[in-house]
Amino acid sequence: MDYHPTNRFVNFLLGGFKAHAAHHLFHHICHIHDMEFLKIIQLTAQELNQLYQQTTFLKAIGAHFKYLKKRGMVQNI
Repeated sequence: MDYHPTNRFVNFLLGGFKAHAAHHLFHHICHIHDMEFLKIIQLTAQELNQLYQQTTFLKAIGAHFKYLKKRGMVQNI
């Protein structure tokens, strides 16, 4: 899942991490090229009827804190 991949501020803030799919598929290539790769990934996913997911930066942050809360819950044994 990508995190608001077209937002320039998020790109500046995260240094390319927002393009998670491109980062994992093309990890050996500098992140400044991620936007071009994202276009290719989206088109290829559409051609192959595969799901390509993206969310807003704020929703990604909210989901991350929910995950941390869930993982931090102490269970009585």
